[in-house]
Amino acid sequence: MTASSLNSLRVMSVLLAEDDAGVCNMMTRLLGLFFGEVLPAEDGEKALALFETHRPHMAILDITMPRLSGLEVAATIREADPDLPIMILTGHSDAEYMQAAVRLRLMDYLLKPVTLSALEAALKGCLKEMKKRNRLNVQLEGGALLNLATGTAARGGQIERLTRNERRFLEILLERRGVIIEPVRICVAMSVERDFTPQALRNLVWRLRTKIGSEAIFSSRDMGYMLR
Repeated sequence: MTASSLNSLRVMSVLLAEDDAGVCNMMTRLLGLFFGEVLPAEDGEKALALFETHRPHMAILDITMPRLSGLEVAATIREADPDLPIMILTGHSDAEYMQAAVRLRLMDYLLKPVTLSALEAALKGCLKEMKKRNRLNVQLEGGALLNLATGTAARGGQIERLTRNERRFLEILLERRGVIIEPVRICVAMSVERDFTPQALRNLVWRLRTKIGSEAIFSSRDMGYMLR
């Protein structure tokens, strides 16, 4: 899995539970390099509340926190979601903690202070497991399932492979799902190797609707595009 595969995280959210304000701020900035949304909590109870209201794609929990520890939070999350990728953030690698982590089927643990390279390696491992467990599917309006890992869309029993531009367009809309994005902003974001024109964007949307259905993409000539 290459570093570019971490782009899939841009449409995901991560729960971060850490009671040390300095560590929390540092980790929030690091995670913000990869994730579309970081949900910070300073104790275990607030972490569970955020989990219930936001249902993040991943969780990183400090092992020792006020009110509820990271392992207690992980145990509660496991009851609601047996396969959610959970990593433990810890300042030590005590065997007792690691045994508890194994019992809870935690994905990995990160030793403080966390380096960028260690975080990247852990996130790649999480994405690999998410792909195995089919957790990278996104349900679209009309019934299509978008898989960000494989770059495919399934609808009506058929699996359609997305082009690079189609996948990039959907990633842009997914980052702000439910919000209309102006065509000019999309074209600028799509212009990597060469300029992407409004006409090219309209052609892309027309072709994409044959793969994922017309209901999934709202469009207005004056306003822009939105993923539903």
